[in-house]
Amino acid sequence: MLMRHKAAKQAGEPLFCIEDVGKVFFQGMDDIFQDALTDPALFHALSLTLAMAANNDVPNVECLIHRGKVLRHVGERLQTPAKVINTSTISAMLLLIGYEYRAQEASRESVTVQLRAVDEVAKYWRSSKRAHCDLINRALFWQDLMSCVILDTPRFLSYDIFLEFIPTRDNCPMVPESHVLRPGLLELTDWLPIKMITLLEDLNALCDLVDTRCTGEDLPVKKMQIDNGQGWLESRLGDCLSELRASGQHNPIYEACIYAAYLSTYKLSTSIWEGILMPEFCASQILRLLQTAGSAARFEPLSDLVTWLLFAGGTFAANQRTKLAFTRAILGKYRVATERCVASWDALKETLTRFVWCSHVMERPVLRFWDGMHPENPLNDGQL
Repeated sequence: MLMRHKAAKQAGEPLFCIEDVGKVFFQGMDDIFQDALTDPALFHALSLTLAMAANNDVPNVECLIHRGKVLRHVGERLQTPAKVINTSTISAMLLLIGYEYRAQEASRESVTVQLRAVDEVAKYWRSSKRAHCDLINRALFWQDLMSCVILDTPRFLSYDIFLEFIPTRDNCPMVPESHVLRPGLLELTDWLPIKMITLLEDLNALCDLVDTRCTGEDLPVKKMQIDNGQGWLESRLGDCLSELRASGQHNPIYEACIYAAYLSTYKLSTSIWEGILMPEFCASQILRLLQTAGSAARFEPLSDLVTWLLFAGGTFAANQRTKLAFTRAILGKYRVATERCVASWDALKETLTRFVWCSHVMERPVLRFWDGMHPENPLNDGQL
């Protein structure tokens, strides 16, 4: 029943997804789901993830029951030297980590301990060249990154240990001449770190690549494998976020830019892995930072930047309440900064293309969000 729930499809991102036909896809490890029928740790970890998704990502009694059983079965296996830690067990551990930061019940320290345990097992697997080692490492990389962004846990794996994440002519052929900053970001180079500037140049190249290769209704994933390029960028954005947090500096606009860039990178190509957790988290953080950054008047010199942040967050927020909160901010607190773009779609598009822009991925959803602010002008089917 849980697998048929409408929220189940993306519940396990980034470790598994449920396809339209109901099949569970585990990062390419097709035999793992068969083990879920016999391995109690993985069975309860999968049930835990699906149960929370079915309850709108809010833990309930059913979740607590499955969580307890996952901890018991994994604990028994870890404490019994005679039992080999198999792929199913490590997958269950990764699913449990995902539950912990989604539920936001566990502490940063607790999730760090769990990640360290999985990393130690993965290191042993790498040294002994175990089956599925590369796939487990990739799954750990994504779980490690998402936990870092959400809970500020330390990173155990970085993109630079995965050669496939470094874009090449074969795995993600960037457009060389596109490694430049768009005009709106170019005006901010005095206060953007060099690392972030380089990253935004690379993001622009990936956006141009998608626009160059995709036409009509094509999905980027059908034309090229850009997920390695996304991993390369998102991992570096996670590092920028960690460095800012560690510095103790209060820089809400720069932090909001990191989240907006992460959100834009994520949405370039989601394929079967599309979930709501990261888009909603990034959008909510952008909104929080802008709402707590002080009076709107201090940002009037940065009106175009604020417009980009607000429309990026509002467009790609997964929760309707969050979208409405962005609309209220645009029409309320930041009305002076955004009124020109609210009044004119052409002005809005011109402004957004000065920052991060991929026409193929962004134009239609941005237009839909903007049009929602004009109830007197229903969506034009010809435009959308």
